[in-house]
Amino acid sequence: MSPAVHSTPTSSSPAVLFDFDGTVGRSLHLWTEAMRIALAHHEIEMSHDEVIEYCFNRPFEQTIERYNIPCSKTFRDMIWKEVAELMHGVELFQGVQEVVSLLRSEGYRTAIVTNSRRSVVSPVLDRHGISSLFDTVIGEEDVRSPKPDPEPVLRALEELRSPPEHSWMIGDSDADIFAGKNAGTTTIGFAPNDNLKYSPLHRLKDADPHHIIDTYQDLPGIIFGRE
Repeated sequence: MSPAVHSTPTSSSPAVLFDFDGTVGRSLHLWTEAMRIALAHHEIEMSHDEVIEYCFNRPFEQTIERYNIPCSKTFRDMIWKEVAELMHGVELFQGVQEVVSLLRSEGYRTAIVTNSRRSVVSPVLDRHGISSLFDTVIGEEDVRSPKPDPEPVLRALEELRSPPEHSWMIGDSDADIFAGKNAGTTTIGFAPNDNLKYSPLHRLKDADPHHIIDTYQDLPGIIFGRE
């Protein structure tokens, strides 16, 4: 990476938006465990691999309908409860702190845009001491329509006063890419080896992101136009 040139963001500064699960936090496996526990509570026994195949990266409604779960609220609440507890041990992907710090030093605004609840994600950022690296966190409770709808991305850009045509959306799933593209941003698919079991590369490629990376070290060169 090149040495950082310190800049002050302006009211029209570009933004780099990050998904959380599978992009900033190494947490995809926690979601499969939370779903497995919630399904078992409803007497639906599934292995982790079966949860990934039939339930993961799909709206809760599809799982609720497929397995005829009687109370959708109870099911959802149990998943969120388990995720919140499991998140206490989640780690960050290597390079997150260094790269986000570099982006900010170059004058970019930064934000988390996630389909997880802000109340679940923010404590993880606090625990790792990186909350101050993000100007805002847009979570499930902040929007009516989650990704792949562009609403969360547009909400973040509005808060940051950043133009979409000069901003970036980075995420590990096709939902992140569709949301970013429909909001008018440049998109980057994040596909480290750890994620491929949960977010197959072909599905990410089918969303046609502008770039795909598998490590944070590749991000500055793309955003700064050096690749």
